[in-house]
Amino acid sequence: MKIKKMNLLKGICILLISTFSLIASAQNVTLTGTVVDVAGEPLIGVTVQVEGTTVGTITDTDGKFTLPNVPANARVNVSYVGMRTQILALNGRSSIQVLLEEDTELLDEVV
Repeated sequence: MKIKKMNLLKGICILLISTFSLIASAQNVTLTGTVVDVAGEPLIGVTVQVEGTTVGTITDTDGKFTLPNVPANARVNVSYVGMRTQILALNGRSSIQVLLEEDTELLDEVV
């Protein structure tokens, strides 16, 4: 009888630990997306970075990116030279499409 109680207790502990580990891992997502300009053309080399961290990546030749292990409630900075930087709240999303517009004020300052 004592052995059955111990086995039951071990089983409950394993179940609880498994549940907590699933909850903890569910809080992060692999973020994928595409960055395009106003004409719908993909932008190459756009920086996509999780705000407040050094975790980031750049877009490929198709304007696509993948960023693993991102908190589901993170904010993402999307920046490119000559374009307005966008800061997007993920709000649990794992895929985003970003439209970057030209920063005409920046161009006026350079001229």
